[in-house]
Amino acid sequence: MRDSDWKILSTLYQNKNITKTANLFFLSQPTLTKRIQKMEEELGAQLLLRHTKGITFTPKGELAVKYANQILQLTQELKTHLNDTPQPQPATIRIGISLSIANYVIPGFFTEFSKKFPHLHADIADHISEYTIDLIIQNKLDFGFICSQVYSSQISKHLLRTEPCYVVSKTPVDLASLPEIPCIVSNHNKHSQQVMQNWWDEHYADPPTFCFKAHNGELALQIIKKSLCYSLMFYRGKHFFENHGLCATPIYYMDGSPVSRNCYLIYNRQREQEPMIQNFLHEIRMWDFSLM
Repeated sequence: MRDSDWKILSTLYQNKNITKTANLFFLSQPTLTKRIQKMEEELGAQLLLRHTKGITFTPKGELAVKYANQILQLTQELKTHLNDTPQPQPATIRIGISLSIANYVIPGFFTEFSKKFPHLHADIADHISEYTIDLIIQNKLDFGFICSQVYSSQISKHLLRTEPCYVVSKTPVDLASLPEIPCIVSNHNKHSQQVMQNWWDEHYADPPTFCFKAHNGELALQIIKKSLCYSLMFYRGKHFFENHGLCATPIYYMDGSPVSRNCYLIYNRQREQEPMIQNFLHEIRMWDFSLM
């Protein structure tokens, strides 16, 4: 039985006239008669009695009409419900990110992520790593991109990449002479500052000769290009600095291990089973941030 068969049956019951019903459905009378006969074959029962004054429905025909009307009503209710169902509203994912990470994560990962999940909007705020960790614990952020160690048991983390530390300068420098060369201090988080300080204390008795404090790495690079200063900076590879026309010398602890820091994606451990958290983590794991 087709949907149109139920409509024909219901209309025919109202009109009690084959010719009128055929005209309403733009059918010829013989064609409508054949359709009725086909319905009777499929249902296995005689639906109509034909006589000189028109037609009458058999008891089984009236039962079929009852069900036909119910089927038509349910079909219409389904269509109405589907059309009235509100479309998914855009959701917002709250993210805190260190500026040094933002420069390579936002143009690459988030551009592709927004294409794949157009209804999931990212609200991204620049925070230092320590502040981002606090906001994750308080559930005021969904995710954080940080360059710091995490000691809280409330935080889960996913390693994004490891960044070596370099002495960045306009021209090659003698590391033994660093205490005598003017130094630009970038606005690093406490963990990064401590890593640099540990390396310095291993190699030098005198403190650095500070000349500038830059609030971000890009400003520090611009100052270095126009001066004889240097700065200690983290990045994945020295090619980044060399592309700026600068020299980058990797530094090592006394035991020969490289000075470095880890960059993580962090989130609240209590929320790790939420679908949004799982979907975002899945996308993160598919990216190789070590190449960015």
